[in-house]
Amino acid sequence: MPATSHRPRGRILPIAVLPFLAILLLGGCYKEGGIGISLDLSTYKSTSTQPKTLTLVDSRTGDTLWSVDIPVGQQCVVRFYEGRNRKDPMYSALMRWEVMKDGTVFGLLSNSMPVPDQYSRRLDMSIRPAPELPAVAAAAPVEPGQPDKRTGATIPQIILPDGQTAPAQPPGEPAAQPPAEPPTEQPAEPKPEPKPKPAEDLPDGGG
Repeated sequence: MPATSHRPRGRILPIAVLPFLAILLLGGCYKEGGIGISLDLSTYKSTSTQPKTLTLVDSRTGDTLWSVDIPVGQQCVVRFYEGRNRKDPMYSALMRWEVMKDGTVFGLLSNSMPVPDQYSRRLDMSIRPAPELPAVAAAAPVEPGQPDKRTGATIPQIILPDGQTAPAQPPGEPAAQPPAEPPTEQPAEPKPEPKPKPAEDLPDGGG
């Protein structure tokens, strides 16, 4: 009976998870609220009801070092690395960040800048006035007589003299006006004829 070898399956699991751990440690997993591991990695999502702005403040001086308005429908990932800038003790840490599409789980953080250490900085998050529309939806044109996808209201229309239609009053814009007609030329008034000069009195030829 041929001998069979039994490999311990417990050793295969660490090899299988090595790529995932490498991605997790090098790039991180982007999830709002964190991933349960202390990597000094944060993800902030911006929605129509909660459009967010991030501001990095030097807590020693109160100066604003960095700020970004996260567009609606996108997220900003921020990660800090301590002790990466040893040449400048005032800004000994490194911050990397990237603004990306909402729901992105992995990706490179291509922007970076030196920042104070964890005891000398503060990352503030504020909410802009809401609701805020996505940039694409805010710029989308609305056809006259069709419902506005942003509000659901039907845009009234007017009929121009040339038969075309135009929105009567799109949101935030003045009402459409028909094109001005070119001024009509008025006939020139006839110049008054010069009045005849009165005949001058001729000298009397008598002696």
